[in-house]
Amino acid sequence: MKIYFKFIFILLLILFFTKFFILAEENLASKLSGRILLQVESHGEAWYINPKNNKRYFLGKSGDAFRVMREQGVGVTNKNLKKIPLSLDFLTGQDTDKDSLPDSFEDAIGTNKFKKDSDSDTYDDKKELSSGYSPISLEKLNFNINFADDQKGKILLQVESHGEAWYVNPENKKRYFLGKPSDAFLLMRKLGLGISNENLALITLVKQDKDEYEEEVVKLDYEVDYNTYKKIVKTNKALIKVIIY
Repeated sequence: MKIYFKFIFILLLILFFTKFFILAEENLASKLSGRILLQVESHGEAWYINPKNNKRYFLGKSGDAFRVMREQGVGVTNKNLKKIPLSLDFLTGQDTDKDSLPDSFEDAIGTNKFKKDSDSDTYDDKKELSSGYSPISLEKLNFNINFADDQKGKILLQVESHGEAWYVNPENKKRYFLGKPSDAFLLMRKLGLGISNENLALITLVKQDKDEYEEEVVKLDYEVDYNTYKKIVKTNKALIKVIIY
């Protein structure tokens, strides 16, 4: 009888600690949802916690990081993208009109990369953006904080353009442009949050095999021309899974 009760006691302890560690993992993953993590006890390896499943994806080198971040992206219309506040930090690349906004960034937001003042209102594009005004009209930028909050931590892909990628920082709910692989690498280093190996191990790791990805389109409140979508996928081979907002 004593052996029986001892067995039951040990079994209950196992169940308790199993549940404890599962809850610890879920709580930590939820708390870090959408964040970019850097292993401070190792060599600074970077990980992305996808807010869709709260699991971690290894970002690797700059090219790998860019590919992974795009693969985990979800599609967004230009109209909805404009609802999210825009960050002008960490922008790099060729700047033809010398307005401190790279050409690729201007292509993504619809301004004229050959003209400092796209709407000819005497204020250059960067100054207008910094002041909360549209650089292509006389209107103020109209953000939707609730919508931005729903997108925090996500990688968003412009389905109506060329699949340009943006990262919505969970800390300030602003979107950051992911132009080239080097841009994505710089961004994850600047916005990355340090984490210990012990805590990182509590977050479920996703095995990444690019041959397993399948094309999938989920249409919600926006209809996109299928041929346009196929063109985007062909242009950006890493853009495989797309959910349209």
